[in-house]
Amino acid sequence: MTIAPNGTSTTARLTVPPLTTADPTGVRHAYATAISCPTTNFCAAIADSGTESYRSRPIAEVLSGGSWTALELPLPAGAPLATLTSISCPAAGVCVAVGSYYPPTSTGASANLVETLTGGRWSARRVPNAAVGDNSLAAVSCAAVGSCVAVGTGSHGPYALRLASGDWTPGALPAPP
Repeated sequence: MTIAPNGTSTTARLTVPPLTTADPTGVRHAYATAISCPTTNFCAAIADSGTESYRSRPIAEVLSGGSWTALELPLPAGAPLATLTSISCPAAGVCVAVGSYYPPTSTGASANLVETLTGGRWSARRVPNAAVGDNSLAAVSCAAVGSCVAVGTGSHGPYALRLASGDWTPGALPAPP
């Protein structure tokens, strides 16, 4: 909202066309989980989808140039399924999405997953887990390109990961009083 010199307020509106109905990979259903719009001309949304094999696969919908483009996001090598929960885009064309995946040699424990969009290309990145056992990132916020904090919950409680100088490093969150 902006305040005009005469004291009246105006509100900028973001007009977003409907998400695409494109079917990048035989998606039977998709559930949007988060969206980030750093400008009025760029938005990125993430969703979890189910295919014919009913596996959970992350997809992204990107609004740029007035239309949405959908695509299935890459997974770490050998990962059978993944889910994304949050996205933050500190600038148009630059986004970080977080969630979890199951490694191919998993004993049933989930691992942290980070998907990044840079230069028009999405890539999956393995990042440190906070502890042995389940790890799942729930939310991410990026104050600037290359500077993000993600939080999650694992078998040993809540934790945070910080992106700085190109590396993600884990840290514990204080226990509630």
